[in-house]
Amino acid sequence: MEGAGAAGGLAGGLAALGARLQPGFDIVAEELGLEELVGNSDLIISGEGFVDEESFNGKVVGGMQELASNFGKPFGVICGNIDAPVAHRVTHVSLVNQFGENDAFNATATCIERATSVLLAQLGF
Repeated sequence: MEGAGAAGGLAGGLAALGARLQPGFDIVAEELGLEELVGNSDLIISGEGFVDEESFNGKVVGGMQELASNFGKPFGVICGNIDAPVAHRVTHVSLVNQFGENDAFNATATCIERATSVLLAQLGF
């Protein structure tokens, strides 16, 4: 059953009791009115600690990338790090790759500020 492993298997247990499983991103996007917000934005920037294949399967990064694409909006990610096999799938700045592991972990806020400028330049802003 797709999605049954979410939340440490809790979703599978709830499904066994009759719950209907839905991707969490879809529920949150609807509650927040993300389609309207994305439609009214110039660009979309998301963030994640570690971007990997799972990031594009029902999680925020993949969901936001899809919404941005649907509205023709530029999209990028600021992340702690990114798995090399998926790096080509999204415009991104990896804090570890850009600033080194020490600064990424110990001066995170400063790195995020600097990464924002780098990402904006990559997106043409």
